[in-house]
Formats: sequence, structure tokens, C-alpha cells
Amino acid sequence: MQILTYLPSILIHSFGYDRLVTRKMPVIPRLKVETGEGKKVILAADPDSISVTGPQHLLDALDGIPTKSRIINRMNGSFKSRIPIECPEYLQTNQKRVTVEVTISGKQVTSVIPEQSGKKGAGDTGGLKEGG
Repeated sequence: MQILTYLPSILIHSFGYDRLVTRKMPVIPRLKVETGEGKKVILAADPDSISVTGPQHLLDALDGIPTKSRIINRMNGSFKSRIPIECPEYLQTNQKRVTVEVTISGKQVTSVIPEQSGKKGAGDTGGLKEGG
């Protein structure tokens, strides 16, 4: 048998061959943090991107490499957590975990009662008026 001509694009798609490439891909933190009302949650991965090796057409289809999904309940303060990444088995990376910093910001509403200066008299209501 003798091959007279071949078309590389057909050969690649027919047999699943593709060029292996290494790219720096962003890490996508997948955390759901439940906080008090009016709070803002900011997620930042460290490192924010990792080197990933795999078939070029697969890397082209990805926006980034996600962390494992986590739900964190009733948090009011900022914290850091080491979370595994979810790298598909057909891709390779040396990074297995990243540190995700969770910053919780926003105003916490607190009631403040101003102090009254001076002494209270017998009929003094502390600045409050009685209804009538």
C-alpha cells in the first residue's frame, strides 16, 4: 500500500491527534459564601493562573481551570482557604491546590444611642418626649 496524498486536517480530526501545548490559564474560584445582608464578597486565587499542558483544541475551549466547588455558610469576616483545583484528566498541571482569599466587605449597621450630657432631673426623660 502506498499513500499518495493526505490531508492533515482530516487526519487530525479523524484520529483525535492534536498538538500538545502549554498555556498559562486563569484559576476560577468556585465558592459560594453566604454572608449577612449588605455584605460584598471578593474572591482572589493565589496563584491567579497556572500552567496547563494539553491538546491545543481543548485548551482553546477553556476559559480557565476551576477550583472544586465549596459552599461556606454564615461568614462575616475575611479568610483564606487552600482548595484543590479541578483539572480534567486529559490536561496536566503541577499545581494541585491554590489559596483562595475571601474578602467580605460592607457596612455593618449598628444602632448608636448618643449619651446625654448633664444630670437627669426628677422629671427629665433623657431628651425623649412623652406622647399625649
